[in-house]
Amino acid sequence: PGSYTNVTCRLNCFFNGTIVPHGQSVVAYRDALTITPDTCGAYTETRICKNGNLSGSFTYSACQTANPPLSKANKQVIANWVASLQYTDTALPSYGAIKVSNGISAYEDGTNRPVYRITPYFTHLGLIGLIEAGLAKDAILKSWIVWYLDHLDPTQGVPLDTWYGSDGTGETVCPVAADARQCNTVDAVDSSAALLFVVIEGYLRQGGDASILTDRQTKILTVINAMTKIIDASDGLSIAKQSYPIKYTLDNAEVYAGLVSLNNLTQLLPAGFLGKTNFASLATRLAAALDSTEPAGLALTDQLYSSNKDMTNNKASVNLSNWYPDFMAQIWPMIFNTTTSDRANRALGSLGQTVSDAIKAGDCNAVQAFTASIHEPVLAYALKRNNDPRFSPLASCIYSQTAPTFAWPFHVGHAGWLIRN
Repeated sequence: PGSYTNVTCRLNCFFNGTIVPHGQSVVAYRDALTITPDTCGAYTETRICKNGNLSGSFTYSACQTANPPLSKANKQVIANWVASLQYTDTALPSYGAIKVSNGISAYEDGTNRPVYRITPYFTHLGLIGLIEAGLAKDAILKSWIVWYLDHLDPTQGVPLDTWYGSDGTGETVCPVAADARQCNTVDAVDSSAALLFVVIEGYLRQGGDASILTDRQTKILTVINAMTKIIDASDGLSIAKQSYPIKYTLDNAEVYAGLVSLNNLTQLLPAGFLGKTNFASLATRLAAALDSTEPAGLALTDQLYSSNKDMTNNKASVNLSNWYPDFMAQIWPMIFNTTTSDRANRALGSLGQTVSDAIKAGDCNAVQAFTASIHEPVLAYALKRNNDPRFSPLASCIYSQTAPTFAWPFHVGHAGWLIRN
């Protein structure tokens, strides 16, 4: 009696509204939208239905590639703007210096003569971006490197922030009307020195003239010493400068990049030219300390980096709602290739829904509430490095709101991040 014919019963599965019969499979993608076609193909899995249970975890049935945010013409506009910031009168000591921006930084005296600030750290970020984008002209890099090496402060071993008039005259490290804290200062010796060597490596690899270096060996060794002497032998981490012995995650990620470039430069320059320091060993130790949760390290937990610690290993707490320095500390090691840790991925994934929706919609003004500035293309670059398609609308939005004048507070460092998108 009865009409049923099957001895067993197997359940089908569902995937994105589609039935997947028992025993059959479907190709799934990790991302619905990604920044390169290769990533779509690299992150796939075959999900097999077994009695109602679908193996695997990827959730998308299709994957598309996001359009790049900036065209080559857009990037050339950025590169041209950076070039416009450089002083070009070969008869003046300002030759080769690159202004932070077109904005007046201070006033020299009672005549209200405008002066413009040179901050090497920001210049390096800008030039590194141009190098990575393939838009750094040798002449710009060469004259900047020469300016830097010819303006070393005898105490710090790196240049101080410097000001010039609009015509490149009136060199000073302390404008009369400037805040006293801006006089005779460099914010961080370690970062300034480290990123110089990243610029130099990029310059040589694109065929730059090595004679500007061989003619200035003593000065190069001075900068190397300025950087390496403030690396603490007890943990391998760098302090910002001798007068401010704090170990910052951002700075140490940059120092790691500088040490890697120095190690590479030993192969590009004459044997022994850079001295006897084992840069590779210093870089390896610094990277390990940066990623360590031990007291000697800079990681606060497996999920978070501390933004800094003092000489007694007291680590700063972290609030990812604070763009600087807390959130930036999570992405800097990834940006400067210090570590393969996924702390950056967690931080970028923690962006609130409001911020995330604003980024997707290309709403820079809404993002401003998080970064405290709409001009934070480094966030777009971090998203790009993390293969997050949200980078595209954010970079496009920043470009549309700043180009072609790039008015302050947009500065040369921002240009370096933006051109990489």
